[in-house]
Amino acid sequence: MQRLEAMEKYNEQYKRENQLFESYLLRKQKENLWSDQEIADKEKKMKAKYADKKPTLSADQKYEIASGELDTLK
Repeated sequence: MQRLEAMEKYNEQYKRENQLFESYLLRKQKENLWSDQEIADKEKKMKAKYADKKPTLSADQKYEIASGELDTLK
């Protein structure tokens, strides 16, 4: 039972991080005014680059994203 609760907590943390990162990416896309084709090209490059491994963010990158979103909310 404890193991299940720990996994649920772990999954919830990643869910929150993903939501925050998605918000950050959407805001950046609007600021940069990328075209749909540019976004599609960038996605293809990222998928090819990380096809066999999961991309992860460093603690510093996570901090920068969270700080930026907090500043935006203020």
